[in-house]
Amino acid sequence: MGVYVAMGLLVAAMSGYQLYTTVLPNADKLGTGVIAEVILGQLMGPLMMLGFGFSLGAALLTGRRHYRRRVRPHCRSDSRGL
Repeated sequence: MGVYVAMGLLVAAMSGYQLYTTVLPNADKLGTGVIAEVILGQLMGPLMMLGFGFSLGAALLTGRRHYRRRVRPHCRSDSRGL
């Protein structure tokens, strides 16, 4: 989970830097629609990476809760019967 979140933050920083150095200096030459498309396109990568990280964390948490409640009680052996 931590790797996806770290990569998402890294990709967000790189996208922000690329947006700042390439698109914003030329904003007066581009239309507002093009600028909106570029900004939304720049947000897709970081949001996807952060979504992977948070969804993986949620899945692991749900799996652990299920294992503790449903499976672990059946794994305990009863030493009185031996």
